[in-house]
Amino acid sequence: MDEAASRQEVAPGARGLGPAKDQDDLAVFDPAWIDALRSGLSPELVRNLLSSCLGSMEQYLAELRRCAVAGTLEDARRAAHDLKGICAQFGALQASAVARRIETETAGVAALREALPALETCLGGAVAEIRRIAQAV
Repeated sequence: MDEAASRQEVAPGARGLGPAKDQDDLAVFDPAWIDALRSGLSPELVRNLLSSCLGSMEQYLAELRRCAVAGTLEDARRAAHDLKGICAQFGALQASAVARRIETETAGVAALREALPALETCLGGAVAEIRRIAQAV
């Protein structure tokens, strides 16, 4: 993935959180995080970790969607916290930044609902790259 493609613009759905300070400067996906794993682990273990990572990302995003529908902001913050961590560990930098903002800056359910499209866009780009890498390992 070239640098221009990895620096896709974040969807404008995060406007409910206020202006992002440095989010647009982050890559959607940084393969260096996974490259570091690949250098010290067996291909089988890397595939298992990537599979677990993808499952966790999907689980936490689904939980955030449920929270947006149910109006449970505190549960959404917990799910955003968990998503932030897994995204950061596997190079989904923009998604991690949006999840952090949902966790720490979301004032209400309406803002959460407005932020979800941006999170989905960022996460979708990173997930596609992680899946591509997992297939190549």
